Amino acid sequence: MITVAIAEDDGEIAQHLGKSKAIHLYQVEDGKILKESILPCTEKGHEYMLSLLKENKVQVLVCNGLGKPAVEALEKDKVNIYPALVGDVHEAILEYLDGSLPKVPTERLFHSCCQEGGCHCHCCHEEE
Repeated sequence: MITVAIAEDDGEIAQHLGKSKAIHLYQVEDGKILKESILPCTEKGHEYMLSLLKENKVQVLVCNGLGKPAVEALEKDKVNIYPALVGDVHEAILEYLDGSLPKVPTERLFHSCCQEGGCHCHCCHEEE
């Protein structure tokens, strides 16, 4: 069984992990959702979010923006990160389950075009 977390704001993938209103947790196995829950985020900041993810034994994180310290901590904890995504949380988990969820390499999050425009690497989807 794998625990997948999606940073969310009102049913959509949150703009930034550290400012998420909630974390949507899915327990998945063999391409199916076994259990689903929503954890309200009572604090802000990447340190709080990282502790919440670690406490819930998250192995996969789907999110939009996150900073380099958060990426480094998640990679150290062997969390598989799907960054730079926008859209509906439910659609994202279905795409994860069927293998069609796009995965931007985390190093591209800090690509100069994204730093200048603040796009959190959406531009990189077009480059591939």
